[in-house]
Amino acid sequence: MTKISVLSGNKTIGGTFIRIDDGEKVLVFDQGIRFDIFRRYYTDWIIPLGVMELRKLGILPKEEWYEHVQDIYITHLHLDHLGALSNIPKPISVHMPGRTVYEEVAKKRWERSPSWLNIIPQSYYVEIQDVQPLSEDKNGVLPIPVSHSAFPAMAYVYFGKDKTVLYTGDMRVNGYLDKRGVKKLRGGPSLLEYMADQHDIHIDVLLIEGTNFGSDRMPISPEDSLEIIKKIITHNDQVIVTTHYLDVEFLLSTIKLARDLDRGCYVLSEPVAKILHMLGINAKINVVEEFAVTPEYSSITLQEVFEKPSVLIVSYYEIVDLCRKAGKIILGKNVASIITEPEPSAEEMVEYEVVNRWLLRSGIQPYRLRVSGHYYPYEIYKILKTIRPKQVIPVHTEHPELMKVVNSDYSCFN
Repeated sequence: MTKISVLSGNKTIGGTFIRIDDGEKVLVFDQGIRFDIFRRYYTDWIIPLGVMELRKLGILPKEEWYEHVQDIYITHLHLDHLGALSNIPKPISVHMPGRTVYEEVAKKRWERSPSWLNIIPQSYYVEIQDVQPLSEDKNGVLPIPVSHSAFPAMAYVYFGKDKTVLYTGDMRVNGYLDKRGVKKLRGGPSLLEYMADQHDIHIDVLLIEGTNFGSDRMPISPEDSLEIIKKIITHNDQVIVTTHYLDVEFLLSTIKLARDLDRGCYVLSEPVAKILHMLGINAKINVVEEFAVTPEYSSITLQEVFEKPSVLIVSYYEIVDLCRKAGKIILGKNVASIITEPEPSAEEMVEYEVVNRWLLRSGIQPYRLRVSGHYYPYEIYKILKTIRPKQVIPVHTEHPELMKVVNSDYSCFN
């Protein structure tokens, strides 16, 4: 009998840990960090002593949860799903999308971190394997690409002995890319497009995230956000756009928008430049030499950037340094900054009020824009109609009861 246990993440955003026991086969889907607990015990100056302390506080999964587990499947590289790989207590194969992104960009960044983030990379006995989109593996697990604010991201279908289980991970219904762009970037159609064409796959149990249920934020679509950014770019000399280095869909759309508006596009982040190169993006992009040294792209000075209308792409780590170095360069210029909110924000520890003060001190108009990596509550009808599950288990939400109320017509909610 296929047994599904949501050991963490059934009434919290993040920290998801789903265990499936199916005879001799034991699999885990995601093993994230509980940032809701993390914030109760730690600050900028009170930091974790290590994995054992985090485990005792319930921030990391318990050691016994890994008993008999052979394989772990990670949906994407946000830490509330990836978790601390060093917390895995025994030799286990970890399957993740974007192994190269992890090893060449994310892992190196975490290893160099002076903070607690240096515990994220795996121990020597943990094997990392890349997942292949739309290719069922030896465990009967089928990865399906999804749109999210971290690239790449996957949902997983598990074909068990007596149940077929679908776990969405984090996902958007409508992303930044058209169908052609989706297939080119992600290696296959999106989850809903794929499931709509697969009439022979019958989902018994759907484990679905519900991040935006209970949120009072206005549901801004990717299309809406690009229209807003277009207006800001059009009415300013220079626009500074912040992005999480894993938010590739947003990154590519911003570059295209700058190109369509005949604006120079400049990257002030080495991780962002590396991601673009790994994806084979050969657009006319320059890196700003004061912030990034990447031989794959031509470099330009900050002074030169501000001599003509332009879009500057930075990560959250470079924005304050940009304010410090810009100095007199931007005097008399009409400069705006669009601060997109990262997901999960706790991972980045971004202090928006502090960043805003630096921007205002530099004479830069700040704007905050939340570009959600999650579907909105009204879109769940489309998801359920497409997937047609027999049973639904909400995860990654603070309001599972609201998901049931909104979908009262569906008796499959558990």
